[in-house]
Amino acid sequence: MFFLLVSAVQDSTGVDVIRRRFTARASSVAKARQFAVTGITDPELRSRVATVVSELATNAIRHARTAFNLEVRTDSSGIRVTVADSDPSPPRIVDGVSPHEPAGRGLMIVAALADRWGYEPDGSGKSVWAELDA
Repeated sequence: MFFLLVSAVQDSTGVDVIRRRFTARASSVAKARQFAVTGITDPELRSRVATVVSELATNAIRHARTAFNLEVRTDSSGIRVTVADSDPSPPRIVDGVSPHEPAGRGLMIVAALADRWGYEPDGSGKSVWAELDA
């Protein structure tokens, strides 16, 4: 199994929250992307969320080399995507990546598409989040 549904709820403030855990396999990126955009009808927002999830999930697999948890919180103001992995190393934007390099632009892409992004230490790992305004 490539993913496990952890929960799907609406909290008391009207925020819809969905969560799943994914294995550290390349195929989990597409599954995470598909899961995250379920129910998003705006094509531009759907595309932005899908790309952000792809980049954050890929980073979790490539750099943390661990399974990851994906959480998507949706309310009237927008969407917050969080990917948590088991590597405590902070994410970093790589400066000066050559256009010919096959990797190294993930967080630059996230920063360009999200209205805000950041990370928080999370026990023995970290949570990287991105917020996209509606």
